Amino acid sequence: MSGPVRGHVVGSAVWRPGTAEPLRWQPEVVSRDLPDDIVHRVLADGPSALPPASAVPRRLGDVDRPYRLALSPPGSDGLVCLRATTAGRPDASGALRLRLAGLLVDPSVIGSAVLRPADLWDADIWSMDPGPRPGRDLRRGSLDDAGLTAFARAHPDQREVVLAAVSSTMRSGGPLLVVGDEPAAAAHWAWLVGRLLLPVATWLLPFSTYERLVAPRPAGTLPFALAGVPGADASAVGAIAELGATVLGDREQPVRGGRDRWVLRSGTAVSAGPWARLAETVVVLDLLPEVARRVDALAAEVGGAGARRPLWALAAAVLLLDDADDLTADAAALARDEWPAGVPVGAPLVTRVLELVREHAPPPVVAAPSARPDAWWETARGRVPADAGESLSRTWFRLSGAVRRGVETARERARERQAEAGDLPSSLLSVAALLDDSPALAEDRRQIAELAREVLVPAVLDRSTDPLRDGWEPVADWLWEELVPELEVAPQLTDGRGLPGTVLSAATHEWLGHRSLPVGPLTVAALQRTGPVEWERAAHRLHVRRGTDVTPLERAAAFLAAVSFGAGNGGTPVERWAGRAAEAAYPHGSLDLDTARVLMEVLPADIPFAWVLGAVLQRTPPGAVTRAAVLRLLDREVVPPALQRLIEWHLG
Repeated sequence: MSGPVRGHVVGSAVWRPGTAEPLRWQPEVVSRDLPDDIVHRVLADGPSALPPASAVPRRLGDVDRPYRLALSPPGSDGLVCLRATTAGRPDASGALRLRLAGLLVDPSVIGSAVLRPADLWDADIWSMDPGPRPGRDLRRGSLDDAGLTAFARAHPDQREVVLAAVSSTMRSGGPLLVVGDEPAAAAHWAWLVGRLLLPVATWLLPFSTYERLVAPRPAGTLPFALAGVPGADASAVGAIAELGATVLGDREQPVRGGRDRWVLRSGTAVSAGPWARLAETVVVLDLLPEVARRVDALAAEVGGAGARRPLWALAAAVLLLDDADDLTADAAALARDEWPAGVPVGAPLVTRVLELVREHAPPPVVAAPSARPDAWWETARGRVPADAGESLSRTWFRLSGAVRRGVETARERARERQAEAGDLPSSLLSVAALLDDSPALAEDRRQIAELAREVLVPAVLDRSTDPLRDGWEPVADWLWEELVPELEVAPQLTDGRGLPGTVLSAATHEWLGHRSLPVGPLTVAALQRTGPVEWERAAHRLHVRRGTDVTPLERAAAFLAAVSFGAGNGGTPVERWAGRAAEAAYPHGSLDLDTARVLMEVLPADIPFAWVLGAVLQRTPPGAVTRAAVLRLLDREVVPPALQRLIEWHLG
């Protein structure tokens, strides 16, 4: 495993009980030639690792064993950082000396290595200089199948919820927060999930076993799929649960709310999808060790291919089992639906999996617009090889000669940009940039747009996508206009489950630039012309980028995104959808009457607006405009009795 390790940093800090000051890490060991900005990035970890300020915990963890293991998302350089924080014994004054060791890892070169980040929980490596040395490789900690079984038995029904929540996160859902004073809880669950994914995929799935929430934060600002939160911060977790996170107490026993559905103490309902159901069955039938071995065997064949669609590996591994006929149909359907581009189809195990998928999977419910019923099979069988640039020029298109030459140029550029040639979206964008609105190129544009709907749309919706890191050219305006209608109906943007502004990755938002940002004055007609793509773009500028130049039209579009989020997350009464959305988009009572009237006209008629307008009317003197607004509200919906006196006051 030392190959992908690009450097290491060790730092120390002193923490005194009763203080909540950020930890100030001082570097002690830094690997040679590591730039100062990367050292700073590793050590910029103050509030997250801070022990609870009320008192010294009885047991942060064994001395010289980590109480916090955290994997960061990839940086702009593509590197991830795995940090372990350990606590020594208190000195005479009660102060704790904390130690942070960080490994910088390049996921792109992990290949067939089978070590996963959660394997290093409580590993001996953290008690010494963790950097790679000749003759020394990274060794696993104590987590194993027997320990996982004992842990799951002591935490009944939690495993099913964890698998369901994390699979939702991998499909752009909110994070899973495990709340309590047992850091090993998140470590066990991260280890379980990692056993069911290709190793490279686990290095792209951020987690933390101990994450302080010293102040309430939107779920979208938590860079983890799974995180343990100490009980001292339970009050800050509640607000995050309302914004898309799944919150599970480390000693909580979830309540079953139906088949494959659970209701948690926070009020959140969690449902298991196909991946979570198959994973739970594998564990219950005691097939996890064998499935994990099959996953590792697949990793030896495919390396890092398919890491951006991580759910396929479990299905493929189950199909490779010798005696699991009862699971074959479900595994084949899941493999079909999650099959990624770029997997080397000539590899023996992959070939066997594809044969079983073709034999056992039912036809797709919805075929791609240009696809024959069996087109997905042809795609997997040989039309999306790793060298996707070649598939562009020889298999997928019938392009004009000029554009074909452009394809070859784009492919060469791709090879210059990245060690592994053939990123299909990148090549596709390079070709699209060559096409203008000339009538002679109309057929080329149609062919490019057709493929882009099948290839580029899933990539844009994938939260792990980083167009800037992958060298994507800016999307041509004409092509983006072709893609927006497809994105408008994508479940990720329409089911309201993703936190507004975070459904697309931050890097994708940056790559899009001005595209699909609402432009112009705020009017009913202008707001009605926006849709889920514009809502997501506006919400990102407002809530994630926190732009100071957000326009009234963008803020109104972000309001509609928040309403959609409320509608897509069960447990929130419909009467509160608009109110919560208004609080997010117009904090501190900043919603004015004119804007409220526009929102009321555009908001779907079955979503109550009375409480939002009532809050505006309470701070607005009666007059002709407020009377008109009240009359429109009465025409729109039934007003709650609690607002009757306010309504009558403005009616005069």
